[in-house]
Amino acid sequence: MTPPRLGELAVQAGLVDARKLDDALRLQRERAARGDVRRLGELLVERFGLKRPSVRELLGRQGVIPALCLLCRARFNALGFRGGRGCLRCGRRLEPAPADGSLAVEDAISDPGPAGDALLAEHRRALPTVGRYPVLGELGRGGMGVVYKAWAPDLGRPVALKCMLDPDRAGYEDVTRFRREAQLTCSLRHPGFVRGVGFEQAGQVGVAVMEYLEGVGLEVLLPAGALTLEQVVRLGARVAHALHHAHQAGLVHRDVKPANVILCRDGRPVLVDLGIAKDSGESVSLTLEGQVLGSIAYMAPEYLQGGVQALGPSCDVYALGVILYDALTDGAHPFGDPRDEEALVQAIVRDAPTPAASRLPGLPRALAAVVDRAVAKTPDARYPTAQALARDLDLFAATLGFPPDGGLTPQEVEAAFVRAGQALSKGTRLSIV
Repeated sequence: MTPPRLGELAVQAGLVDARKLDDALRLQRERAARGDVRRLGELLVERFGLKRPSVRELLGRQGVIPALCLLCRARFNALGFRGGRGCLRCGRRLEPAPADGSLAVEDAISDPGPAGDALLAEHRRALPTVGRYPVLGELGRGGMGVVYKAWAPDLGRPVALKCMLDPDRAGYEDVTRFRREAQLTCSLRHPGFVRGVGFEQAGQVGVAVMEYLEGVGLEVLLPAGALTLEQVVRLGARVAHALHHAHQAGLVHRDVKPANVILCRDGRPVLVDLGIAKDSGESVSLTLEGQVLGSIAYMAPEYLQGGVQALGPSCDVYALGVILYDALTDGAHPFGDPRDEEALVQAIVRDAPTPAASRLPGLPRALAAVVDRAVAKTPDARYPTAQALARDLDLFAATLGFPPDGGLTPQEVEAAFVRAGQALSKGTRLSIV
């Protein structure tokens, strides 16, 4: 779903009329022709009297929150950073842009308009290319890979590119696992998983080409309190249905966590990053028998203790349960403080999980029971399948008057993005950069 253009939002909000918007767009085209690329929001403030807070509100409805590099002064869309990365130009940590600062962001595609071609040309000069794809920005990175937002000339739209961070030092198993992720991504045809476009040779290893998701990760939305209880339940049910689809295909995701769940503009929660997924026919050499891969806070007790041999669909059920627990109890974890990994590992192995209702006494009893069962200590005490968890979440949503409709409405998503942007602009846990 394409976000509404800033000018359309300004007219809908009554901030400008159609004549003033036409004048602003004509001025933008004239300046772009002279090489002076200006954002529409900046022109509306400078030449037509709009207030910066009003324009920021419109940008938030588009999912654009300006963030500023304090060193080189580059600006990026804060909501587009999903992997814990600083400025793409100098590496310095980004901060929320000052309320009286520039409304521009270094992303040619986030604000489509008449000056789009000039903005894209500017990016091609400033940022690198990967194969035949001009890079528009970085979405995130992990221990082995980096994901870029890039422009696909043949498709005429953005795509996501996953590349190896250091292909020259990658071993055979690293390269094999990397290429296998592209195969798995293309094989999972389900709206709850990111869609793979293909794998292309670029450099020594190649690059995985995936659909670019217009959305924001749950690791941004949850700390900002941008989602209601009902929305968390409905999204959780959709993720559980997607996991069941993968399990039926013989795959275990192995790294279900908020950063790997993207809430798209059309209301779908989409799982990404199948880089460490395990399938039922996978060789021991690829899984590195006994090696534990994933994020500790979302690892099931049996997986932490038994390694790959103990890995199964129930581990994904547990991880989703922890996400729900976190979202519904204001950041708590069933086994302790996730910031202290050593103590957390000991507690996961040794202790019983803390009931969700004790973390948040006002949590509905039926919902607390669902979450507690999902994060139970042993697989036998958990939901037998992700589908069973999805069914109970759907049933709870139905008691609140929400049918299993496949996700949130675009209006709900827009409101959540605005709430997240307001929290980030006030400096509330800017954990995305």
